[in-house]
Order: sequence, then structure tokens, then C-alpha cells
Amino acid sequence: MTFHPLMRFLILLVLASTDLHAAATQPAVIKQAGKFSSPGGTCLAALEPSEQGGFLVLTFPSGGNYKLLDVTGIAWASGNLLIYSASPLYGHPGIYSYSCGSRKIKRLVAPRTVNKAYPEGADYFELQRISLTSPTTIYFYYAPDVDKEEFKNFRSASHLFEVHLDGTGFTKAQDLSQ
Repeated sequence: MTFHPLMRFLILLVLASTDLHAAATQPAVIKQAGKFSSPGGTCLAALEPSEQGGFLVLTFPSGGNYKLLDVTGIAWASGNLLIYSASPLYGHPGIYSYSCGSRKIKRLVAPRTVNKAYPEGADYFELQRISLTSPTTIYFYYAPDVDKEEFKNFRSASHLFEVHLDGTGFTKAQDLSQ
């Protein structure tokens, strides 16, 4: 079957717009060092290797005197709102939002496992993706105890959880499309 050049162009246009829609509804999750502007360019987040090495430190050069340790992933949910995850090894574990406008941090998901070794929480969190469809949903890999987790199988559906942007609805992920 042969396609007329105009028909081929229209098919490619539809496929390209589908890819653009997916990119618009799922912002990129960043897990490496660098400086990253918000979509509107009004806010800046920086991920830098720690001086000790082995983990990332999140700062906000455009405002806010925060130095957040052991960040495992960041993603812009909007031009003013950054979502990030943190590990218990050197940081305060959980899923958080940072508002560029108010320069405030809100914990969306708190750790559930506290022990002597990890008084701030032993839970491991790693941001996987954000879906901006309504309601905005944050997907993340989760393990209740970092010391008991077998990390070779960690990034799988069995460890994928979700929460809404307002911090409600923490549950095992229902949408397993990755």
C-alpha cells in the first residue's frame, strides 16, 4: 500500500503531536548534576555532587537558603513548583514540593519507618515521573527500609507508588505505563 505524500505528512504530524502531548503531560525527571530552569524560566534549581561524593545536593540559586541532601530526583510540575525525592542515607527522606513564589518546602509523603539508625526515617524514595493530567500525580519508587531492600529489582512495578500533588492518595501505583 502506498501513501500519497500529503497523507504521509499528516500521519507524521499526528505522531509528532502525540509525542509533544506526552512530553507536556510528563515533565522530565532529572537525576544528574547541573542547573535547571523552570519551564517559564522564573526559577532555578541546582543539583551538585556533595563534597563527600556519592549523593546530590539540591539548592535554589534564584532564592531560598536551602541545601537539601541526598536528592534522588527532581522534576518541574509547573513554572513555580519543583517536586523532588530524597533518600535517608544523608538527607530527610520523602517526596517534597518547593514553591518558587513562597520559597517554601512542603513534604508530600513522609517516611513510615523510623528506627535508631535512621531517626528521620529509613524509607527510600526515588522520583520516577509526574503526570500533569488532572489530578496531577507523582509516581515514585518506594522501599520502607533502605537497609532491607534488594536494589537490583527496585525500579519495578512492585515498588512503584503514587501520590497526588496535594499529598493525598498515597497508594501503590495504578497506572503502570512507564
